Amino acid sequence: MCILPAELAGHLNCSSHFMPMAHTRRRQGFTLIELLVVIAIIGLLSTLAVVSLNSARQRSRDAKRLSDVKQLQTALELFYAENGSYPLSNVAAAGTILITDDGNDGGTGTVFSTLLATVPAAPTPPDGTCTAATNKYVYKAQSSDATPVECNDATATTGDIGKCRSYQIDFCIGKDTQGITAGQHSSTQAGIGAYVAAPW
Repeated sequence: MCILPAELAGHLNCSSHFMPMAHTRRRQGFTLIELLVVIAIIGLLSTLAVVSLNSARQRSRDAKRLSDVKQLQTALELFYAENGSYPLSNVAAAGTILITDDGNDGGTGTVFSTLLATVPAAPTPPDGTCTAATNKYVYKAQSSDATPVECNDATATTGDIGKCRSYQIDFCIGKDTQGITAGQHSSTQAGIGAYVAAPW
């Protein structure tokens, strides 16, 4: 049996579903504290991501430097096997390989550029203790004279050509990479070793 109060009898009947309205508090948004916490977390994650990315880029540049030096070593040894001499140092562009050298006075040897079409350049920017001055590959060829001197194209045609018996490539890496410590190094026929400022 359904009994309604007199004031509601004209508006409702017993078949109506009558449920009292609950008094609920409607949430309008985030509080200032919650927003600040979220912003701080996003900032921290962004910082970590940037630091990690920069570190990965530096490792990548150092790995390329070592790869470039090994590539140069391979090309130099192929050149020596073909011509019996390492290529001359280029006086016009100090510290570079004379890529037109064929290691033979008669011009009949294998030209270096056929063994390595593009001589690699050190990636930038410099890393770690390396500077713009040391972040490059410096090639030095040595003659077979009794008193070793740089073997370059500054002498007459019959001077140093075909007489370069050793070489040194100077380079710099920013962080310890592949067992090589950070800093300047010199690479020779024997491999990568400590930096030698004046090899002769």
